Amino acid sequence: MVRLACINVRNLPLQILLRKHPGWRRSPTAVLSKSGPLGMILSVNRRAVGAGIEPGMRFAAGLSLDSDLQGDEVSRWEVEEAAEEAVACLQGFTPDVEPRREEPGVFWLGARGLSGLYPTERSWIQSVIRALERMGLHSSAAVGFTRFGSYAAAKTSAGTSRRLVVFTSFESERRHALESPMSTLPLHPGLTERLEKLGLRSVGSFIELTPGSVRRRFGAEAARLHRFARGGLSLPLQPLRQEERQRLSKSLLAPVSDKGSILFHLEELLDLLLRETSSRSHLVMELGITLNLEDGATRAETIRPASPSADRKTFLELIALRLDTLILSDGVVSFALSAATVEAGTRQLLLFQRKARRSREAGTLAFARIRAVYGNDAVRTARSEDSHLPEQSYTWDEAAGRNEAGAGGRETEPTDIQAHPNLVRRILSEPIPLSLPRSGRRIKRLTGPYLLSGGWWRREYEREYYFAESSDGEILWIYYDRRSRSWMLAGRVE
Repeated sequence: MVRLACINVRNLPLQILLRKHPGWRRSPTAVLSKSGPLGMILSVNRRAVGAGIEPGMRFAAGLSLDSDLQGDEVSRWEVEEAAEEAVACLQGFTPDVEPRREEPGVFWLGARGLSGLYPTERSWIQSVIRALERMGLHSSAAVGFTRFGSYAAAKTSAGTSRRLVVFTSFESERRHALESPMSTLPLHPGLTERLEKLGLRSVGSFIELTPGSVRRRFGAEAARLHRFARGGLSLPLQPLRQEERQRLSKSLLAPVSDKGSILFHLEELLDLLLRETSSRSHLVMELGITLNLEDGATRAETIRPASPSADRKTFLELIALRLDTLILSDGVVSFALSAATVEAGTRQLLLFQRKARRSREAGTLAFARIRAVYGNDAVRTARSEDSHLPEQSYTWDEAAGRNEAGAGGRETEPTDIQAHPNLVRRILSEPIPLSLPRSGRRIKRLTGPYLLSGGWWRREYEREYYFAESSDGEILWIYYDRRSRSWMLAGRVE
């Protein structure tokens, strides 16, 4: 089996803060959401825990418990920079390094092909831990066979005397993962408490729940972690290449506040960045913009084109759209531009060209413009859920903007154009009372009923669903609620 290692740099923002202020190591210290007494405490060190200071408190409340409490904000840009620094260090020990995007400070490493350099896997991973310590980053590690198995072991050994675990069999790794406490998963503390009240105190008991029930009762994030723990996200290692992320920066002699001037300076960095990526036959799939302000604040933004691209005009348009939405507290004193790139691929042509009613390229470009103006969370896609109730049979997830065109810019085209498209059933987000008499319409024909009942574990329901054709030709999707004795409109057929 392929060997896989996991490195856990525990509480990376707190370690970054202590690297910036070494004198705070002997004091209670907290990472804040923003500097000042009203900042929310996000994480604390052991001395702060001993003083009764917990995440979720205001900094002023923490000071009332211990006047020696130190705290400051750690920006997202600082976390990303430290993660990139750690990746560069880890790539000195193996070319296969994959950071966990959802949890900065967690990395997976490929352990194959190293037997000629290190006598044992333990000596190899010990060398990795020592290299991170020289950078001021303390970590725990595990060498195993699966993503979640090595992840769980690295997480549970953090903060203990046993900072390194090496599994010799898949069975021992799996047994250790199932016995891990619920705190191993990065769930919200309130959700962890709810699960423990239900008797779910280990990962093994958590993954015994059905995926559909986890999503309905605890949300999308819990469902994603449930799938991760069950092994549903066990993809092959997706290593970063050392040249995959590029970064250019520029400092100014005097701060600028005019957005036209900011765009001018970013345009200069963009030209240099695109020239460098094009020379290596790469395309940019994500552009990171960092603006450092005169008052010490940092503004980080991410631009995603419709597909991996090297088109200067497209990026300038998306950057200008994003700048128009920004409200800056002070002038900009320095800029940084970073790019995540992929190798440029070739576009496969269709043997038989068909004339589509809609342009895929125009659609993805429109989505890219929407994300540039309203943020990357503005474009979402529906995901089917295992639920009887129609309004609960789907959820909205973030669209995979960077993968819309596939890896390396290889786009897909529609392979079939229907002359008579299927009817679409549009479901209302919340059913509303049916009020046909008020509008002067009446029902000509009913098709049904289709019976649904359930919900005894939360709120019981009994419904009779019908397709109803109204007098003006519209097809409605309605139901009769037996418990409330009312007719409801659930959607329409177009």
